[in-house]
Amino acid sequence: VGIGAYIEQWPDRILQRAGNSLTISCYQNYRKNDEIIPPAVAIFSPSKQEIQQKSKATLVCLASGFYPDHLTLFWRVNGVKRTEGVGTDESSTQNGNTYSLTSRLRMPAWEWFNPLNRFECVANFFQNGTTQSINKFIHGDAGCALTEESYLRYGNSLKLTYLILCGKALVYAVLVSGLVWTA
Repeated sequence: VGIGAYIEQWPDRILQRAGNSLTISCYQNYRKNDEIIPPAVAIFSPSKQEIQQKSKATLVCLASGFYPDHLTLFWRVNGVKRTEGVGTDESSTQNGNTYSLTSRLRMPAWEWFNPLNRFECVANFFQNGTTQSINKFIHGDAGCALTEESYLRYGNSLKLTYLILCGKALVYAVLVSGLVWTA
């Protein structure tokens, strides 16, 4: 039965009242005994091309293989909910008997190139009478930035180089002094 048949059954006084509005929401019904399938959630790293050309980094969160289609995605950065730079599909995409939903988090490249930053995608869905969550996270990339470990390694190699040069200078000074004394 089409939606028009239901509207035709409503009393005219409800549909024709001045100042009243009618909102119709359509949802694909699923039966009570249908199996609820939780999503598989994955985060994809930003493309190097975007970082090089635009100095921006976009993370993509994909929730896929879930049923029914009622699911929300949101982002946390270092445990704090992020709404700025977030773009989430308005509705789920049907793939056979399951659905998928995508959300993107765009940020300046410098924010991505901090390995201490933790980017988390949270998928919320309804199961067994409660809201369930599946969280996936990824840490920022060190890129060419110096980490504490690489800084210490670099510092130690500089110290070794300095000691070798001082040792060579000392040997050279002893040789020159020996030549001067014998001459």
